[in-house]
Amino acid sequence: MKWTGTAASLTFAAAWVLSEVRPRVWGSPRWNVEVWWCCGRVVVADDVDKTGGQASPGWGSLAASLPPAWWFNWYDGGGTSARLLIVPFWPLLVVAVATAAPAWRLDLVDRRRRGRAERGQCSKCGYDRRGIGAGSLCPECGAGARGASADAGRQQS
Repeated sequence: MKWTGTAASLTFAAAWVLSEVRPRVWGSPRWNVEVWWCCGRVVVADDVDKTGGQASPGWGSLAASLPPAWWFNWYDGGGTSARLLIVPFWPLLVVAVATAAPAWRLDLVDRRRRGRAERGQCSKCGYDRRGIGAGSLCPECGAGARGASADAGRQQS
């Protein structure tokens, strides 16, 4: 999950930057759809022929400047213009980062605990446990040899 979220985050961030630097358009006359990739968003234009034209085939440059869009929008021109679906990149980036960040945090905590155990330290607080019996509690935090709390054993009885 962490690598998928990281890859998605990097992809959306790169797409956002590239959409600002080099706007592009892709068109399909067969489906009469154009996809604009510009100004920090993706705009899908459906029924382009309603505007008096036809979708341009393949990839091309786009000389467009759109006002900022902070949320998803849907415009339907009532038959006089193309229908537009506007999807800004930032919500996609936020979702990707929000899924990757907790996975990275859990991995960091797990690696820290395993590293402490391998070095002979308490897995909870990092206290040096050398010279202390294997089954005894940590004198610093009261955790057991594996990080279990001293109170956990008392609550079960």
